Amino acid sequence: MGALDPRITLSLIFLLTFLSTNILSSKATAALMTPIVISLAAALQVSDRPFLVAVMFACSLTFMTPMSYPTNTMVYAPGNYKFNDYLKFGTPLNIIIWVAASLIIPYFLPF
Repeated sequence: MGALDPRITLSLIFLLTFLSTNILSSKATAALMTPIVISLAAALQVSDRPFLVAVMFACSLTFMTPMSYPTNTMVYAPGNYKFNDYLKFGTPLNIIIWVAASLIIPYFLPF
């Protein structure tokens, strides 16, 4: 990622984080990604704040799977939801927020 523009790197970090947070818990993903993005920002010689904000926002995108957030799990069976229901509605929502955050975060927190 070192050869890429920091905006692209930020977008890829956001993508990796929100995909991970739908498999792991959001707290575990934050604990895993925080030291990685701090080291990455230091290696790129840019501010780590945009990357940390990206991790913070991406860790809250737990819409794609029923096991990603306790409330999703609680309504899964009583609501007769299928796994694909979460993917069908959560994936577009995550993608919209990913694109918006990839454009907005560098605007408010420059590298």
